[in-house]
Amino acid sequence: MTFKELEAKAAELAAEVETLKAENAQLRAALEAKTAGPALVASEVLTLLTGLRHNGKTYAPGDRVPFDPTNPPEGCGGLVEGVHYRKERVLSHAS
Repeated sequence: MTFKELEAKAAELAAEVETLKAENAQLRAALEAKTAGPALVASEVLTLLTGLRHNGKTYAPGDRVPFDPTNPPEGCGGLVEGVHYRKERVLSHAS
């Protein structure tokens, strides 16, 4: 190859590198747009293993316990963890 041919090839490769850099920047921006959003946060909730009727409303198994079973309102005592409810970790979007 002659020197002029090498210069032409170098210019061609430099242009290709710039094209690839621009494409890479576009792909990175698209990826960031897809993954950007509220982060997921784990929280502990108490869910019912059995049905429950409280304040005129019926709660099905799997619903969240409508009150703190460790300090229940009057007339709602006697819930036992592992029998009537369980602790679960739930993922939700951070606000």
